[in-house]
Amino acid sequence: EDDEYSYIIEEYIEGQSLKVLKSQFEHIPEEVIIQFAIQLCDLLQYLYSIHNPVLYLDLKPDNVIISEKQVKLIDFGASSFKNETSDRKYSLGTKGFAAPELYSGHMPDERTDVYGIGTLMYFMVTGRCYDVTQQKWRIKDTLGNYSTPLQGIIKQCLQYYPMFRYSNVSVLKQKLLDLNQKSAKAKNQSGKSITIAVAGTQERIGTTHLGILITTFYTQKSMKALYMEKNESCHISTILNRYKQ
Repeated sequence: EDDEYSYIIEEYIEGQSLKVLKSQFEHIPEEVIIQFAIQLCDLLQYLYSIHNPVLYLDLKPDNVIISEKQVKLIDFGASSFKNETSDRKYSLGTKGFAAPELYSGHMPDERTDVYGIGTLMYFMVTGRCYDVTQQKWRIKDTLGNYSTPLQGIIKQCLQYYPMFRYSNVSVLKQKLLDLNQKSAKAKNQSGKSITIAVAGTQERIGTTHLGILITTFYTQKSMKALYMEKNESCHISTILNRYKQ
C-alpha cells in the first residue's frame, strides 16, 4: 500500500491442481499417494509451528498444486489462527472435504486437518469426494485396489468423531512413513518387474493383439510396460518400419 494505491502481490506456481492430475490419470500409484500425503503433513506441521499457529481447514483437490512432484498449498481464505478458532461463527470449508465439526459448531483443531488429508487420499484413490452421510463405508469395495494398511489409514482419518481419528498430524505422518518404508522393502524383495509371455498354437489367432492390449492396460494404470516381439512373424517390426520417419 502506498499514498495512492493498494497492491496484491501473488506468487505464480508452476504445476497443476490435484483435481486436474486425477482427471488425467485413472490410477495414481499407492507410493505417490503416500508421498503426497507425507508432504501435506509437513506443510501443516509448519503452519502449526509458526509464532501464531494456523489451522488450514480447507483441504481439497483445487487447493493443492503439484509442481514437479512437490506439493504446494494455495488459498488460505478459510484458515484460522489456532488461538482464535472459538471466535468462528460459520464454516468456510468445502462440502465433501470439510470435517463434520466445521458444520456442527464444534471447535476445530489439528484433527480437523487430519480429516482433510484423509479426504484427499480418498479422492486420489476414487476420484470422488467422501460422502460423510454414508451409514456404512464399504472400504474394501471402494479402495480394493490399494493395500489394507493404506485403507486403514484413510478410514481412521475419516472417522466422524475427532476423538477416533489420529490425535494430530505428526502421528498420521509417522504412520505414513512406516507404511512407505514397508512398501519400499516389499517392492525390493518382490523384484522390479514381471514378465508376461503370450503364445499361440498358430498364426492369426490374436496373440499379437493380446500382447498389445496387456501393454496398453499397464500403461493406462501409470505403470511402465515394454512390448517385445519374440516370434517369426515380426508384425510389430514391420509396422514400425513402415511408419518410421
